[in-house]
Amino acid sequence: MSSFSPRISSLVSSEATSKIKRFIFEFFKVSDTKPPVVPSEDPYLNFFTENAFVQMASNHFQNHQYIGTLRQGMWKSVTKRHHIVLNVAQITDNEFLINGTVDYKLINEKDLSTPWAAHMVFEDFSIENPKMKYYQVYLDSSQAKEALK
Repeated sequence: MSSFSPRISSLVSSEATSKIKRFIFEFFKVSDTKPPVVPSEDPYLNFFTENAFVQMASNHFQNHQYIGTLRQGMWKSVTKRHHIVLNVAQITDNEFLINGTVDYKLINEKDLSTPWAAHMVFEDFSIENPKMKYYQVYLDSSQAKEALK
């Protein structure tokens, strides 16, 4: 993710604004990088609690071992990925909604852009390096499935 200038809802507290910007920038920078061969060495896991629950469309995974496996699968048909965050809204002290688009190149060289939204729940957002205990992504994958045919 080369740039980050989402619209932050006025409902996001001022002390949370810089922290959520920093977290989202770092999270998607890692997310947009192909994972290492060994899932347990994936820096993506550093953004989650050990027992976090992650749901991507109809697939759900719980704990680092399975989240690492999820990441491997997310890159099977993709050679490049770039998230663009458009909006961030704070629901509670530890909970945020975000949305944007993701641009990616498939293994067959086709380029796609897909809208998405996500729900992030942190164990404790007030600490220096907060970690998500719950992350759900809403994304219609039918466009990618069709493009891979």
